[in-house]
Amino acid sequence: MGLADMMPDSYLVVVVWLLRMVLPCLLLWIGFGPKFRWPFSHQRAYQRSDILRLRAASLEGRSCPAALSSLARATEQTAPALFQDARKQEEARDRRDKDRRDRRTATTGARDRAP
Repeated sequence: MGLADMMPDSYLVVVVWLLRMVLPCLLLWIGFGPKFRWPFSHQRAYQRSDILRLRAASLEGRSCPAALSSLARATEQTAPALFQDARKQEEARDRRDKDRRDRRTATTGARDRAP
């Protein structure tokens, strides 16, 4: 007389599905348990002021590396090609907003004129 003989079929189905859900989780926990960390855990959180203070202290008296000496921030005046897509998107958004306003005023005006 085994376990299958003692329990109805519906209970066996529930047990099998529970094992199907729990077993992979258990194996994952065993495999990655000690190395697994929750996202956004603040175990090693440092204050921004401390990091900036240490960074300034480590760079004190040093010059910029040669590879970074020509690095510059791109602006719309210095590199207009980089900002063309943003300008086009902004113009399209303005056109859509204007069309919506025009449609809204047209429908509102029609309602006001109705008897």
